[in-house]
Amino acid sequence: MLEEVGWLETKSKTLILGDVITLIDAPLIHGHVTVKGYRESLDKLEEVIKTRNVEKVLLAHFPPMSSSESFDLIAKARNYITSIEDVIITLLKEKDQDLETLWKNTCDKMNKLHEFRSLSTVNAHLNDLEEKGIVSRSNDVASYVG
Repeated sequence: MLEEVGWLETKSKTLILGDVITLIDAPLIHGHVTVKGYRESLDKLEEVIKTRNVEKVLLAHFPPMSSSESFDLIAKARNYITSIEDVIITLLKEKDQDLETLWKNTCDKMNKLHEFRSLSTVNAHLNDLEEKGIVSRSNDVASYVG
């Protein structure tokens, strides 16, 4: 995420956060604005939990958890981000696609609803892949370039 807001209650060693980890097991692909930003937020979260000796983490979409459970969730979130990227790359290796088609195909491949947040997330992944030189876009059509 571009900015994170949290509260560390030092007496109880409890970290209180909002949407820093989006829904993972939902019937939709929950949104993140940038892939790099999401990954950086997960890195920051992991670092804060480690360096500030956090014992309990409270997140918007998950039950209260211990620090070790939060590390597991962070790993799961990282894997989820990678799985979205892998699906997009696989689909673009098969054929070039415009954003709407790629969005729907990504949702279908991941058994997720065609829901508005997933559209912006697929676009965020395309932007990230384009910055990495893995995808190119021309006339609103994305192509795999390796």
